[in-house]
Amino acid sequence: MNRENAGAETGDPYRWDNPVLPEEFTFHVWDPRDEQLIPRFIAVKSRAMNRKEDSAEWFRWKHLASPWGASMIVYARHEQSGRIVGTIGSWRWRLEYDGRVIEAYQHGDSLVDPAFQRRGLFSKLVYLSLDTAKERGIPMVFGFPNANSTPPYVRCGFRGFDGGIITLVRSVHRLKLGWEILTGKGRLDPIKWNGHSGTDGGAQLPGLSGITVLPPEPRPGCYHGHRDSEWLNYRYAQNPEIAYSSLEQDGAVIFFRVGKHRWVREITIADIINREALDNDGIKRLIARMIKETKADVVTMSLSLGHPLGIVLRGIGFTAYPKRSRVLISYSLDPATPDVDVDKWIFTYGDLDHR
Repeated sequence: MNRENAGAETGDPYRWDNPVLPEEFTFHVWDPRDEQLIPRFIAVKSRAMNRKEDSAEWFRWKHLASPWGASMIVYARHEQSGRIVGTIGSWRWRLEYDGRVIEAYQHGDSLVDPAFQRRGLFSKLVYLSLDTAKERGIPMVFGFPNANSTPPYVRCGFRGFDGGIITLVRSVHRLKLGWEILTGKGRLDPIKWNGHSGTDGGAQLPGLSGITVLPPEPRPGCYHGHRDSEWLNYRYAQNPEIAYSSLEQDGAVIFFRVGKHRWVREITIADIINREALDNDGIKRLIARMIKETKADVVTMSLSLGHPLGIVLRGIGFTAYPKRSRVLISYSLDPATPDVDVDKWIFTYGDLDHR
């Protein structure tokens, strides 16, 4: 990792490895055994994003319960007040590349308290996260920020692929959708996702432990999000806030979640595993069955620009929805684990953090 020259051209005084640091801030890597910090992490995220606080149950699910290991969280503390003023939380992840499984971190929960922004804290947190990942032998760091959050990552050496993650949408009942947009003065009401208390919206999750996860179809030089039955249980059956549903057909399984605006029912497809067991017509039939059983008005799916499902979805009436596009960022810490072009990342919504 060529970090020695990072920020040298701009003379950035807030580089993590700069010997002159502001005295009022210290920077730390979270020990997951120190659960007393969890409420403080939740509080700073609420302040930075101007929304209600996450639940501690959800935080523990996301950052402690993954079968692939606890998240890496780096944070900045303002010493005079004792406040935590910035964090980067990185999900432990696994990728597949040319027949091997690669440990990785996915950046998320990257934020700085508004009262402490524009002091270089975010850049130092990024550098600390990269240094920690390298010390732990993790060769790849990646993420899916929005366009506004991408420039600081690029300045820290990440590769950024604008529009690397696209959202495709299909309007099933156009009149119903148009009426809600018209009466809502040009927009849909905020969506409310089904929680675990509801039974509306499709079949319950199958016994995931009985599913044999097929390896992805060979695509040389491509990254795939890894799948195994333990992770599928964690990701879709154990989420404490959102109820996922699924349908199975000839060994392939589609995972989705159901939400409702005012009148419009929106279905978001998270993943289709073992899609190689079906031909394109089989995938289309599976999606049609999901639409019928959920009484969907709108269906969306986010996936990487080069994902082969994109062709299938466009063939059944899905079109691009630019407002939900995301940027793919990546940073390789090991020459044996190279960055690849944007069309060589094979991701679905299931690879993205639902927040």
